[in-house]
Amino acid sequence: TMLFFGLGTFPAMMALGLSANTVSIKFRQRVFRAATLLVILFGVFTVYRGIYTLANPVVATASGVDLHCVPDPATPGE
Repeated sequence: TMLFFGLGTFPAMMALGLSANTVSIKFRQRVFRAATLLVILFGVFTVYRGIYTLANPVVATASGVDLHCVPDPATPGE
C-alpha cells in the first residue's frame, strides 16, 4: 500500500534532500532547464499523438488490431 511505498522511497528522498546543498547552483540550474525542456517535449509529443489520432480515425495498434477512434458514419446505429 501507500505506507510501504513511502517507507521504500524515504531513504532515497532523504539522501537527495541532504545532498542538495553539496551540488553547485549552476549544476542545479542546468538540471532544472533540462527537466523543463523534457516536460515541454513530452507535452508536445502528447498533443501530436492526440491530433494524429483525431486525424486518422483508424489507427493500427502494435498487436495488429485496428483501433476505431470515431464511429463509422456509413454504419449508423452500431
